Amino acid sequence: MTRSATVLAMCAVICGGALFAAEEDPIGAKLATAKAEYGKSMTKASDGLLAELKKKADTAQKAGDPDVLDKVEKEAKVFEVEGTLPKSVSVIDYMEAQRVARARLGVAYDTAVKDYTMAGKKDLAKATRETWTEIKNEGVAPKALPVKPQPADDGFAVGTEVKGTCVNRWGPPGKRETNEHGFFFTVTKRSGNKFTIAGGSGWQAEGKVENGTVSYTITISRRQADVGKMSFFGRFDKDKGTLGGTLLSKNDPTWSQVLKGEVVNEK
Repeated sequence: MTRSATVLAMCAVICGGALFAAEEDPIGAKLATAKAEYGKSMTKASDGLLAELKKKADTAQKAGDPDVLDKVEKEAKVFEVEGTLPKSVSVIDYMEAQRVARARLGVAYDTAVKDYTMAGKKDLAKATRETWTEIKNEGVAPKALPVKPQPADDGFAVGTEVKGTCVNRWGPPGKRETNEHGFFFTVTKRSGNKFTIAGGSGWQAEGKVENGTVSYTITISRRQADVGKMSFFGRFDKDKGTLGGTLLSKNDPTWSQVLKGEVVNEK
């Protein structure tokens, strides 16, 4: 089963709904940087574990042991697609790296809550704290996902159409609102692992797909303030034809959105 990665927000661009965004501020920008660093740390941990599996596979191949080689290769593939930990190699370093990275992200959120409070933005502080709670409970935070290049036959070719739903949450504690919308986009360009997608309401985004990890940033929107500020991080399973992940917003730390979709054509 494919895991959905990621955190935070935007559905107005994808779904054509209303966008509730607060004015960007230094505290929010600092938190966004911490989220990006978290993603890098998790990816580094994944790469390290994959490297250990590669060493194990090389050893089995040199030893002429097809059974062990097959087992290790299967574990590496399952880890890449589902995030399931292997049994052929030690995962202690990987798990510790995850723990440290997640702890640092938690500190970044706690700091943002404190800074917002000291700045007299109590509602924003409470909303930021609640968002972190939602991220932990829903597993929205970016997972450790490998980022090695994937061949062009990854199922995300030009003409691929994806349709699904996205769920948003926004607003201060006690006044949190939720809504759900449909979304639809088509892959319009592809060069190597990079792509361009376009949605039905006129939005456009550019990003890349690597080993099933999909990320993109909005480049065209009906709201100019959204351009470059809305980012997606998630997983695409070419075999099942599913996409899952989250959109991130640098404009509003209180607003989060989870997106789930599936390929509706055969390309």
